[in-house]
Amino acid sequence: MKKIFNIIFLLISSITLLNANQQIQTNNSDYKILLDIVILIFIIVLFLIYKQYILKKYIKDYHELLDSTIEALLLLKDGVVVDANKGALKIFKLQNLNEIIGSNIFNHIPKESIQLAKEMTKKDYEEPFELDLYNSHDEKFNALIKGTNLKSRNLRLVSIIDITKSKEKDKLLMEQSKLASMGEMIGNIAHQWRQPLHVISTTTSSVKIQKELNILDDEFFFKSCNMINKNVMFLSNTINDFRNYIKDTRVKQEFNVKNMITSFLSLCDSITTKNEITIIEDIPSNLLINGYKNELIQSLLNIFHNSVDAFTLNNIENKYIFISIKQDYDNIIITMKDNANGISEDIINKIFEPYFTTKHQAQGTGLGLNITHKLVVEGMNGDIQVKNEVFTYNGEKFKGAKFTITLTNT
Repeated sequence: MKKIFNIIFLLISSITLLNANQQIQTNNSDYKILLDIVILIFIIVLFLIYKQYILKKYIKDYHELLDSTIEALLLLKDGVVVDANKGALKIFKLQNLNEIIGSNIFNHIPKESIQLAKEMTKKDYEEPFELDLYNSHDEKFNALIKGTNLKSRNLRLVSIIDITKSKEKDKLLMEQSKLASMGEMIGNIAHQWRQPLHVISTTTSSVKIQKELNILDDEFFFKSCNMINKNVMFLSNTINDFRNYIKDTRVKQEFNVKNMITSFLSLCDSITTKNEITIIEDIPSNLLINGYKNELIQSLLNIFHNSVDAFTLNNIENKYIFISIKQDYDNIIITMKDNANGISEDIINKIFEPYFTTKHQAQGTGLGLNITHKLVVEGMNGDIQVKNEVFTYNGEKFKGAKFTITLTNT
């Protein structure tokens, strides 16, 4: 500002001096032209000073805006950081921005992820993607990254958010949901095993008694053996389904949807029987999905339990759950609907939100459908939607909630 005042002072002094000269040399015809020039220069200087002031104000506001964001913002030129906001200090654990400005961003990316990062930087505008990064202490963290090319300046603006804690929280919530499901399934398995164990016990006792009485014939003996073997296979299949479900391995694999639904129904068989629920299936026997079998089963279980709760809440007498799976080009579309009178329109758009529940606090946490949404959308890159549907079955009109899961089969 001192320089600005000096310029203004010099201009005013010049005008004053010219006014004095005018009084002395009134006959000087060039004075008016000179005065006009000085006034024009004065106006131009004032305009430039004002523009500079406005520009500095905008730059200050711009930096304050960038520094107020929760994400780190980096301005890159050919992969080199030319500018950054204060958010970069926190996310990369830096003391000052000079530690990152001038460095190559690929120095902060693990070797196995560099190729992915380079492919993403070729896009003018990219969807957010996850990538591991290193901070200044060589600590790895999980980041959500989004970039945009600024073509007019040959620069790239990149925003980075540390989602490590969020991922840990999501993992914990999913583990809690799975543990809750496992607890229910253990109860289901115990209930399912009572009948076959009773059959095995009764059959072996009959064989033993008939043998002791020396009245055991071959027909009864082989029939009893077949009966025992059939029930042992049922017990074995049930425990295998449970063991496969609780496996912590997350491996993308190709599996038969019909077999997957059989495993799913086996895990909830006792609840289906206890609540007298009829399952209506429309599933092709030879359709294969390339995906995550256990996560899909868990998603279906969460939707299934939601229907069971709705049946109880609305005192539904004839209970139906319809499961349909079909292929539409590269997409696999899975639908589950019930006849439990649907979901209130006031809350249907909120049911995937965390901790949202229509149950009493003692009956549920509201995490089931939120976990299902995360498993489908984030875990399987799919989509899940819900709506109320009025439909007719066996000549009777029903209303219920219809969940639609769409997965890309690649």
